[in-house]
Amino acid sequence: MNKIAYSVGFCAFLFTALSTNCSNPDAEGKYSTKEFRAILQQDLLPATAKRLFSESSEPSQESNDSAYKLSDPSYMEMVSVDEIYVTDAQERALFCLNTKGVILKRIGRYGQGPGEFSQPIYIAADGLKRVYVFDGGNQRISLFDTKSGFLSAFRAFGPCHSLDVDNLGACYIAFYGNDPSAPLIEIFNNTGSKIGQLGSRLSATSPGSFNDVDICVSDGRVYIAWKTYPLIRRYDPAGGLEFEHKLDFGLMREFGDLNRTAGKKDGGVRFWRVITKIRATLDGYYIMRTFPRLELIKVDFLGNIKEVYWKDIGPDYLAFDFFVEEGRNGTRFLVLENQPEPRLCRYYVGDILR
Repeated sequence: MNKIAYSVGFCAFLFTALSTNCSNPDAEGKYSTKEFRAILQQDLLPATAKRLFSESSEPSQESNDSAYKLSDPSYMEMVSVDEIYVTDAQERALFCLNTKGVILKRIGRYGQGPGEFSQPIYIAADGLKRVYVFDGGNQRISLFDTKSGFLSAFRAFGPCHSLDVDNLGACYIAFYGNDPSAPLIEIFNNTGSKIGQLGSRLSATSPGSFNDVDICVSDGRVYIAWKTYPLIRRYDPAGGLEFEHKLDFGLMREFGDLNRTAGKKDGGVRFWRVITKIRATLDGYYIMRTFPRLELIKVDFLGNIKEVYWKDIGPDYLAFDFFVEEGRNGTRFLVLENQPEPRLCRYYVGDILR
């Protein structure tokens, strides 16, 4: 069916669904089987899309201690080839895993003291492998050395959409806020002093929630992806805008346009997740979508979609972060999954498993 032919009628269906409250702001909500299948059938894949297969299916751990488990994993940071740090808001801890998903150690516990957490969510690392954790409950960013442990902390008031850190330790934070004139990104040094700002917000009916963005800092450049709209920006080290890509893939454009005009109804706004995460590579960047299927999409610096990797999932699936490995043996992905089972899963493409 021609995309133009179905888009008007199907957008009416999406608008009706969008008007319903969503109990989980990080998910698209719960759907009937009929609703989910209708969306899946309209969100078309290109003929060249490559299917993903799971290399590991069970979460694992080195210890039988019940404290060594993932319950509500959110984001991760790779600080070495086989050392990945994962935040877990429910466990109120930071976990170190290897690339097979085996938990090596746990850092932190519930509390307000040094090295303790209330709601650890976002995580990043600088060039010295110091790990930065945004703790929403304690409203602060805590710094850790991967060998010696807790180093310091500074206040970060207000809810946050995303965090990343450059090699020198400058923190790029996207704070939530309804002021359309506020900067999109605020920049702090690793002691908490503000040293700059970056970018402008998009106008929308509900600007605070709509300007939910993900940040990726790579080689001095800052990539910003709107989670609610198919827009990618890249800024140079001086803060100048290098490019802006509005992607048109599947139902991303339809979801984004609905999000931009979504207003409050019965006390809440329901947004469709268009982009979940962005990661930069040498020749472009990848974005991850998690609805209505898991998709990892490679885009070049001109905004052209070069590869699409996919896997069928269910309506209850949640994943927030990934890493990509491009090598001679093909492309692999590490995906941090939250539901239906919390785990770090390795995916490979087609028959490249070695």
